[in-house]
Amino acid sequence: MTITNDQTYCIFGNVPTLWAANNIYGKGTAEEWLVYQFSDLSEFAGVSKKINSQQLLQMAQLMVADFGYLKMTEVMLFIRRFKIGRYGTFYGNVDPLVIMDSVGKFLVERNDTIDAHYSELEIKKANADIGNEKCVSYQDYLKYHKNKKNKDG
Repeated sequence: MTITNDQTYCIFGNVPTLWAANNIYGKGTAEEWLVYQFSDLSEFAGVSKKINSQQLLQMAQLMVADFGYLKMTEVMLFIRRFKIGRYGTFYGNVDPLVIMDSVGKFLVERNDTIDAHYSELEIKKANADIGNEKCVSYQDYLKYHKNKKNKDG
């Protein structure tokens, strides 16, 4: 099983962001890695006109500058989804604008996944609190107030 088969790990796993990769391994590391990722996507596309080296570098620089908070596994998940046709296709040439536009579509999906994850955690916490000792049933509440009223006179 590849890493990108596990969306949860890709989004929530303990993996460095693009910014962190540059901080940890040196400036330009994330850009170099992204150039490889986008180049691989270009080759995979099977069209006659591939992305040139200047386009690859600019795309990588834009990704780090604008989306550097993405984990490296999230970028890998994006590339995988692009390869399976989730974000469209190329016609005759690999278009960097199509790829960059698709990042926005990926971010919507990513943010929806994050929202759903945290909503689920809140529901689980609320359900756990229901079983907490601080909670009482309505019948116990009535008994407590009846006993308290009898004590107070």
